[in-house]
Amino acid sequence: MDDRLWTVAKVAEFLEISEWSVNRLARERKLRCVLLGGRSRRFRHADVMEFVESCVA
Repeated sequence: MDDRLWTVAKVAEFLEISEWSVNRLARERKLRCVLLGGRSRRFRHADVMEFVESCVA
């Protein structure tokens, strides 16, 4: 299993959207994330890919 964690910036670059949009998707629970202390978010590679697949289908 791939358990790499991506930053908001990395996810934004991969999805070609803004960091603000990535954070909004996470707040709306459309894109799963891991909260690290305060407001820092990280995203599992598998969750990002699952999100992409759900958008394509």
